[in-house]
Amino acid sequence: MYIQADTEEQLRNGIRLIEPLLDPNTEEHLKHKMMQKQALAVKLGLVNEQGCENCGERGHRTWACPLNLGTFDKPQIQCEICKDKSHPTCDCPYKKGKNFSF
Repeated sequence: MYIQADTEEQLRNGIRLIEPLLDPNTEEHLKHKMMQKQALAVKLGLVNEQGCENCGERGHRTWACPLNLGTFDKPQIQCEICKDKSHPTCDCPYKKGKNFSF
């Protein structure tokens, strides 16, 4: 790793901030890692940034809310082309002119 600074004091401050992140056993490293995971989950759409529609808390989807009283059901989908339940018909890999038989 290479660190560059204008002054010796800036260099020491930079090292002081970076070193805890390099040791996976420090609390700073674990906090930084958790923040990265949360940011990635939001970016991938796995977590609602505004919060759960049931409880308002962040960190889980509405259908996975621990306070879910049965008012929200996870949508059940099934592709009409290949009958797979992992994607809707519009996303079927066989849709684009490929020959298939089931």
